[in-house]
Amino acid sequence: MSQEHERDISHPIVGIGASAGGLEAFEQFFSNMPADSGMTFVLVPHLDPTHKSILSDLIMQYTRMLVVQVSDGIKIEPNKAYIIPPNYDMTISHGKLYLSEIPTPRGLRLPIDHFFRSLALDQQEKAICIVLSGTGTDGTLGIREIKGAGGMAMVQDPITAKYDGMPRSAINNAIVDYVLPPDKMPDQLIKYVKKSVTPLKQENTISSLKFTDDLKEIFTLLKKKTNHDFSVYKENTMFRRIERRMVINHFNNISDYINYIRDHSQELEILFKELLIGVTNFFRDKEAFDFLEEKIIPSFFKESKLKKNIRIWVPGCSTGEEVYSIAILFQEYIDKINQDIKIQIFATDIDDVAIEKARLGIYPDSITADISPDRLKRFFELKGNLYQIKKKIRETVVFAVQNVIFDPPFSRVDLISCRNLLIYLNAEIQKKLVILFHYSLNPGGILFLGNSETISSTPTLFSEINRKLKLFQRIETPSFLIDIPRPFPPLIDHHPNKTHRKDINKEEFMNYRQVMEKFLLEHYSPPSVIINVKGDILYIHGKTNKFLEIQSGEAKMNIFQMVKEEVKLKLTTALRRILTKNEEVIYEKISLKSGNELIQLNLKIIPLLQPLILKDLFFVSFEEVPLEMPIRENILQIENLSGERFLRVKQLEDELSSTKQYLQTTIEELETTNEELQSSNEELQSSNEELQSTNEELQTSKEELQSLNEELTTINNELEAKITELRNINDDMRNLMVSSNIGTIFLDEKLNIKRFTPASKKIFNLIETDIGRPLNHISTNLVYDRMVQDAEEVLKTLIPKDIDVQIKDNGWFNMRIVPYRTEDNMIKGVVVTFFDITQRYLLEEEKVEALQFVDDIVETVRNPLVVMSKDLRIIRVNRAFYEFFKVTPSEVNGKYIYELGNTEWDIPELRDLLKHVISNHSIIQNFEVEHNFGKIGKRVMLLNAKEMIREKNKSLILLAIEDITDQKEFEKRLMKSKEEFQGAFNRAEFLKDLFTHDINNILQVILLSSELVSKSIDKPEKLTQIVKLNSIILEQIWKAQNIIGNIQLISNLEKGEGSKHPIKVHDIIEESIDYIKKSFRYKDLSINIQDFDKNLRIIANKLVNGVIENILINAIKHNDKENITIDIKISSEILETIKYVKFEFKDNGPGIKNEVKAKLFRKQFQKSSEGLGIGLTIVQKIVESYDGKIWVENRIPNDYSKGSNFILLIPGGELN
Repeated sequence: MSQEHERDISHPIVGIGASAGGLEAFEQFFSNMPADSGMTFVLVPHLDPTHKSILSDLIMQYTRMLVVQVSDGIKIEPNKAYIIPPNYDMTISHGKLYLSEIPTPRGLRLPIDHFFRSLALDQQEKAICIVLSGTGTDGTLGIREIKGAGGMAMVQDPITAKYDGMPRSAINNAIVDYVLPPDKMPDQLIKYVKKSVTPLKQENTISSLKFTDDLKEIFTLLKKKTNHDFSVYKENTMFRRIERRMVINHFNNISDYINYIRDHSQELEILFKELLIGVTNFFRDKEAFDFLEEKIIPSFFKESKLKKNIRIWVPGCSTGEEVYSIAILFQEYIDKINQDIKIQIFATDIDDVAIEKARLGIYPDSITADISPDRLKRFFELKGNLYQIKKKIRETVVFAVQNVIFDPPFSRVDLISCRNLLIYLNAEIQKKLVILFHYSLNPGGILFLGNSETISSTPTLFSEINRKLKLFQRIETPSFLIDIPRPFPPLIDHHPNKTHRKDINKEEFMNYRQVMEKFLLEHYSPPSVIINVKGDILYIHGKTNKFLEIQSGEAKMNIFQMVKEEVKLKLTTALRRILTKNEEVIYEKISLKSGNELIQLNLKIIPLLQPLILKDLFFVSFEEVPLEMPIRENILQIENLSGERFLRVKQLEDELSSTKQYLQTTIEELETTNEELQSSNEELQSSNEELQSTNEELQTSKEELQSLNEELTTINNELEAKITELRNINDDMRNLMVSSNIGTIFLDEKLNIKRFTPASKKIFNLIETDIGRPLNHISTNLVYDRMVQDAEEVLKTLIPKDIDVQIKDNGWFNMRIVPYRTEDNMIKGVVVTFFDITQRYLLEEEKVEALQFVDDIVETVRNPLVVMSKDLRIIRVNRAFYEFFKVTPSEVNGKYIYELGNTEWDIPELRDLLKHVISNHSIIQNFEVEHNFGKIGKRVMLLNAKEMIREKNKSLILLAIEDITDQKEFEKRLMKSKEEFQGAFNRAEFLKDLFTHDINNILQVILLSSELVSKSIDKPEKLTQIVKLNSIILEQIWKAQNIIGNIQLISNLEKGEGSKHPIKVHDIIEESIDYIKKSFRYKDLSINIQDFDKNLRIIANKLVNGVIENILINAIKHNDKENITIDIKISSEILETIKYVKFEFKDNGPGIKNEVKAKLFRKQFQKSSEGLGIGLTIVQKIVESYDGKIWVENRIPNDYSKGSNFILLIPGGELN
């Protein structure tokens, strides 16, 4: 079994094979399969390679799934069906379908087996296959592959199949899980898929079942039923097979399943077969068998190794394909070298049913996919649609039921082929079997294993011939180094109450038994031999020299040449009787002379029937018995006879001698006759072979005819379905023509009438018998006499004609004449249709009346006015409309309103408005629409619309348009002024509140400090306190100045005071630092400026000084250290092609936390109550007004506590 590979798809893939009768089965299957099953269906029917298939079109009638014909490399998807195209084989790999063209379109083809095998290889235990109606055996071998991989197989019930060949072959030659009618398959398939993708409960998994009572109980039940022990097999493999049977029988719990098999012996038999599934084909793994043929087999026939008998053992032979493959290869080589060498193959398996099939050697015709035509002709006989291995090959193989694990092995064999058996057994048993094979092989013998098997556990016993192909050679190893396995005891004690003797050692007991058996054989058993049907002696027991003697000449161990003459005739007669009646024969008291003494013996010949390996062999025993009287007494009696009686005895002896001579002559003549008959038989056999060859050729022709018949049956089914479809279409067409109110006449090339609809009788006076008559012979109601000429012109030019014609009762019809084209684009006449357009003409007249009615109203209105029909086609507009929208009558009249001005009137609001008017018969007043018109620009219009109902329910739509663009512009300017005023007022109120609150706080501090100074001014000891209070007053005055400065900045910013212009960076820095140093002269302040280019300029205005001062002030007032340091760095930088001047202000203050940085530039954010907390907000606004940027970073990266770095980017650069 190949190792599992990673599959690229998770949804189930179902392969469906069918042949003759498959279309009906497909219909029943897909009619009952839901379109959303989640499965992918791959259909492999037998198709005619020379015809295009329409099967996908037919199946789409029965399902809502998408049905497609496969193209090479197509990726499959769930809920879709894929159909193989004609003349291709198909495979699947990693979720894609691949096609390979078939070189010979005729002959026996097996596309179903081909696809099923690739499905088994790709999907392993997930593979699902279905075989439906069909002849032949295609699909059978594919099912065996899928079952061997652990997949599921479903077959149509042969009773419901139109052709039951394929379903019956699958049921008879492979294990199938379900046998159902096609319409019942979908329900069972869905249940199976649902169960198989749902894992069993944890208590039922293999990890918890290992050596548990449940698993042992199943093995025990199997042992009782089949006498086979599966406890030595790999548990994972066994559990997967058991789990599959649980899914199929709808069991979720292993205990329930055990109860079920305990009561249902049939399920136990099915489980046994399931566990024994062996995938085998002729010459499976071609590369390995090619190597066996080219390298291994010739090595057995080298001069140094040449022997008369080559023995081969094939354990686990299943149904015999592998055994016969090996036999064919050896026979081919023997025929090639023309040597008389006997091949004897022992083929064994645990499955007695498989052994019986193998012994018959009969296989389905699908084996032709694996066997060359030459080998089929040489080694197989065709019987109906089955192939049987020829007798010559079958006779080289001895099949027997054997449990290789427990039963004794064969010995002295030259080749063991045990392929794909070890992989199912646990490691301990594998090792013991490899040792057993070493024991069974002759020195230098060959071991042939499966692709997934190895001898790594016993590397000293075999050498590698080819590691990839698993061919090994026996290494001669001292026996004391090998633990020769004895029969393996079962791992399950099936008789727990049985007591065992413990007082005698088991090995000692075995030695006593062997001694006893040897003693009994030597002292109490008569001399005996084992012979085959030809008399060749295969085994000798005891001393047989009294009965057998070696003749002079070529040494031959044949009993008929060695036995005494007195016994030969009886032995020959006995052997013939046994071959006829199959029963033992005994001759008693046969007298013969041995040396100088006369002896008597009992001759016993027994056919050997069991075990099967001894079949066609015979046991011959020579039991010497005492004479009735001593030999000497007999001689004296003869000597005492009278002369006459002595002569009489002598005469009888002479007659007996003559009779013996005559009999010998007769026997020789019979042998001569027999040889002649043998020669005649060989001639007849040669003639028979010629007849057989002729028969095989006829059978090949029959196969081709059968294949052709299947393809024709499939085509016939498709044609029947197509005829039914055409019949339905024809019925639909007839009903359409009858129910249609369109007059239609079909004319041939000579303008003779072929068919007409009932509605055409209103125009022509037609009756059914007019079919076939020329059109010009038919009277007409048309007020038009050129119809025949028009039809002839269309036939000639192939250009359709479209003409409005009138009939005699004032009705109007649109006559259309078009060529009649066949599917292959041939012109076979014309088709004339008549559409009644009388109402259209009446509507045209009504439109003219309506237009006249509104003319007077329209021209009197000064605003643009539009009159439309109910379908929104413009009937009339007034002069004001032309003048206002600058259009001409040709651009307006007769057009739909949404077509005007290259659809610029296709205004959604206008469409909705008019639809509302029409549907509700309502009035729309003062509906405002703003739109951009190409000739007059953007306009705002006020629309009023009304439906005007006239006589006979005829209605018109009146649309009045008023331009209010100027009015709207005035309203917008007025609103903008109002908003600006309100904004200025709101800002003023906001600043007033801030200013009042902050100034009041400052004045309170100054007032309190002044009072304390006044109280302490006369007290010298209070001088320090007075100085401190004075500093507080000065600081509060500075705060007030700062607030006033901020308000001034806000005011200037709002007014946009000062246009931007180049300002020298050096000057503003010097001015700002000078101002700061004066303001904080009482602080220990150090401001350091790194050297920079004195020519740098920025594009700004006078507000930029306030920006720099504000940043410096913040750095000072939030720094509690005695020594305040500010480092200023100025440089130029280019970002996104724009030149900037970069300012960096690094202080040694307490720094700013990350969460504070995010809110630092928000309006009204304050770290403390220092008044008017909008400084940085104003700074940001000023910087952004320069198209610049401002942000803050840590002075030292990743450590905010070491101070901050405020960074400014303002557009500018060097002065040119």
